Amino acid sequence: PGCPKPAQGETGSQNLGAVLAGDAIEPTGYEIKMMRNETCKKLCSHQFTADERDHLRSIIDDDYMVNWIVDNLPAIRTRQSLVDRLGFPVGRKRLGPILENGTQPQQYMLNNHVVIRLHYHQEPSEFIGSRIVYFEVEPFSMSQFEAQGQNGPTLLCDITVEPFTLDIQGPIIYSYDVEWVPSDIRWSSRWDVYLSLQGDEGVHWVSIINSAMIVAILSGMVALILVKTLHRDIARYNEIISAEDAADETGWKLVHGDVFRKPPHAKLLAVCTGTGCQLLVMAFVTIIFAAMGFLSPARRGALLQACLLLFTTMGSINGYYSTRLHLTMDPGSVQHKTLTLWTALMFPGLCFAIFFLLDLFLWAKGSTGA
Repeated sequence: PGCPKPAQGETGSQNLGAVLAGDAIEPTGYEIKMMRNETCKKLCSHQFTADERDHLRSIIDDDYMVNWIVDNLPAIRTRQSLVDRLGFPVGRKRLGPILENGTQPQQYMLNNHVVIRLHYHQEPSEFIGSRIVYFEVEPFSMSQFEAQGQNGPTLLCDITVEPFTLDIQGPIIYSYDVEWVPSDIRWSSRWDVYLSLQGDEGVHWVSIINSAMIVAILSGMVALILVKTLHRDIARYNEIISAEDAADETGWKLVHGDVFRKPPHAKLLAVCTGTGCQLLVMAFVTIIFAAMGFLSPARRGALLQACLLLFTTMGSINGYYSTRLHLTMDPGSVQHKTLTLWTALMFPGLCFAIFFLLDLFLWAKGSTGA
């Protein structure tokens, strides 16, 4: 934040899923040349106003992340040589010195220096040149200073110095290092590291196991109650009973007249059932395509785009099952046109209205997710 955007640069084409997800790609001012290391290279300097500093404090409080892409690979933050998560935070907080009144205010430190490590793979027997297979970023907060050298001012960076806090009224200097690191990772497996991240984007196996156990226990309890009830009723039906007792309906016979009775909102039930079948088939086909490798993580937004296209394609399944269920409950119904409109507009229209309302708030805040 604060550095001017370059006048031109490659942004790449975006599909429908990336546009709807708000994954807007913009060029940056960082200059990276193949196989050329850089040390403490200055990006820009900016004098923030009081309002801009307050804005930076607010986005640090909200844990805003900076996400970069190099050669279609997202940046991974590393801390102490360990893979942490995608992107890196704008800044961090710490407790400042204790004041005379006994309070200890928080200090906001801005990550104004980054170490960009680009891992490359070389295979002279298969291809000429180098291929980027891994992209990691390690952010730092430091107070750089410029020293006069033989060839003009030289920027000095030292990660051991005092971090740069937003309480400092001087200009903020952004700088970066570039390191090229050889790697044994092949081009075909360069996404394996990203798919195995165990940070905030990782799979929460403990929560999944807890949910599965709760569902299994509750299902077992309900099944046990039903089995006991059925055994008791079946045993009673198999007994030799008198004609007077046979005339009295007991147990499950009490609901035989309500099983196939038309519900008061049969049309709404048919629409919900048809939409559920549509979503179920869409999810099943999407999982098959993903397992076959058609939805590569290298194509941002491909999953969302595939879901939208499959949901639209599976509209025929929705119409078939909703009409069939409605005719089963109401054989003499002639409201096929009304049912078709309900099926086509109810759930898609409801989702569109909700997301349109949310996009209004995002648009008002200037978010790219609108």
